[in-house]
Amino acid sequence: MAKILNGEGTITQRADGRWCARFTSDGKRYSIYSKTQKEVKEKLKQKLKEIEQIANMGYSSYIEKSKTTFGAWLDKWLEEYIKPSVRPSNYSGYEVFILRHIKPVPGNCKMCELTTDILQNFFKSKVRKSKDDKTKGKVSEKTLYNMRNMIHYALESAKMNGMILSDLMDRVKLPTVPIPDVRAISREEQNRLIKSAKDIQNEWPSAFSIIFTLFTGMRKGEVLGLRWEDIDLNPKNPVIYVKHSLTRHKNVDGTNKNSTILSLDEPKAPSFKRTIPIIYMIYNDLIIYRNAQIALKTEKGLTHTLKNFVFQSTAFKAYEPRRYYDKYLKVIEKAEITDADFHTLRHKFATRALENGMDINTLSKILGHAKVSTTINKYCHVLPNHKKDSMDKLIDLYTPDTRDYSSVSNKDCSLNQNPTQNDILKPQNFNNIISSKLPISIY
Repeated sequence: MAKILNGEGTITQRADGRWCARFTSDGKRYSIYSKTQKEVKEKLKQKLKEIEQIANMGYSSYIEKSKTTFGAWLDKWLEEYIKPSVRPSNYSGYEVFILRHIKPVPGNCKMCELTTDILQNFFKSKVRKSKDDKTKGKVSEKTLYNMRNMIHYALESAKMNGMILSDLMDRVKLPTVPIPDVRAISREEQNRLIKSAKDIQNEWPSAFSIIFTLFTGMRKGEVLGLRWEDIDLNPKNPVIYVKHSLTRHKNVDGTNKNSTILSLDEPKAPSFKRTIPIIYMIYNDLIIYRNAQIALKTEKGLTHTLKNFVFQSTAFKAYEPRRYYDKYLKVIEKAEITDADFHTLRHKFATRALENGMDINTLSKILGHAKVSTTINKYCHVLPNHKKDSMDKLIDLYTPDTRDYSSVSNKDCSLNQNPTQNDILKPQNFNNIISSKLPISIY
């Protein structure tokens, strides 16, 4: 039976079980379908709201703007809204998202045809099927999240410009992305890597940067962008101040004839700016490295200043990231280590830090993660042992019960057990407990 909605149309249930809402506006009849009465009411309410919005902004103006394709709007948004307000490296990242991922599929849709379902299916198509999925076009969880934010901002601007009536991203849910296992080199591999880096330092002094990264957990761009003025060499409290990152990115403003430029930029996020204490062994080696660098520059007639990069090319200039990475791979090869990119050194630092008792909050700050949850998700495989070690530290705070229970009868035991002195747990054999002796399992 039809239901009248205050003169705004009717809702009926069809023979196939679906619900249908019908109404007329400016001589045009609309029909809306859904599985439940509640859903069709919500859709009807949204449609009536959209029609009212179109009427307020001017029907012809909205129709003209909404015919613009999503891809064309993203191009305009990138140039007029983003380019003047973000770093060149961020602009380049957005441009890659648009050209490589968005334009081939949803980019062809007109703004008036773009729906939440289209965007939901787009994100679903970008998800890796497994941890090791390297299929072209599939992206990591971080990239998926960044694309989601970019599209959200672009559609917000489109709504403000009267091209769409609502932010379609509000109802989009990002699918779960399989997180690849973190590769952390073993202790044996670490020792071989340190030895290889030291052996090659006479030929390539900046090989010390590999050892330096193993004990600071810095990103490659941060290591290459580090200058002597960013390090406090006070022997009582030596500290690194992470302030910049050295990257090569597209030449956005065209001030240089080259298509890309090498740029020293401030960190992308506030959490990237941080201080990292230096352990004394690295401090001593850093002083030796600095003195050797000064001596080499003096031989070449060059002056050492605090503005100089800590890890320089053989020409004593900022290191080209790609050339540096080629040098790094040679050291890795010499150490007979496989499948270990530069970020593996950072993973190694984090894993060993947790294994040696560093708390997760401190580690998160040293790594420059915006959220502690990021650190936990990446290194949760280390935490079970870390939890056990942390609980063991409480042992000295407790005075064990040393009374003799040999005279206690079965009926006096609430769990119908007869504990004896032999059942009292000793720290030295705690890990060897047979679970059958206990009323519950111990993890």
